[in-house]
Amino acid sequence: GMIVNVFRPHDVVFNDATQESLKMQPMTYHHPHEQVIADNYANHSVGFLGENPKKLDDLHLGINYKITDSAIIEYIEDKKKDSNSNIQISLGYNANFIDKKGSYDNQDYDYEFIGAMDINHCALVENGRCGDSVGILDNAIKTNGDKSMRKELKKTVNDEIEEPKTVEPLKQKISQ
Repeated sequence: GMIVNVFRPHDVVFNDATQESLKMQPMTYHHPHEQVIADNYANHSVGFLGENPKKLDDLHLGINYKITDSAIIEYIEDKKKDSNSNIQISLGYNANFIDKKGSYDNQDYDYEFIGAMDINHCALVENGRCGDSVGILDNAIKTNGDKSMRKELKKTVNDEIEEPKTVEPLKQKISQ
């Protein structure tokens, strides 16, 4: 394969349709080698994104999430104890792009994204394409006295305290 540089303009990232496609998407540990769909969701999902994407600044979006896999929760807790570095994330998505050479922030590119990104999943990764500034930046652990699926990790955006989301919105989507 060949590596090419693709420019992702702000209007693509902050596009309303891109933000809408973030809602309730599965979270994975690393990128799977396939799109996450209903037939393989249980094999790949370790949690899911919430329903409230927010523009945090000119470069970043934020969204709440819930991790439902106890091994991943333990991994995140351990990593946070051992280091001050962020657990990085990387979005898996489909997008359209055009052949357009240019330069942005002193980096040359060969192609440019157009339209909205169609988000498929959000992967927890060691080294994401966007670096340390994109990841689990703030977390609070909540356990309900149960060491199974009820153990939750949630993210709050801008220090707003929010109740963890439930799977009810997802069940409603499925029943429609």
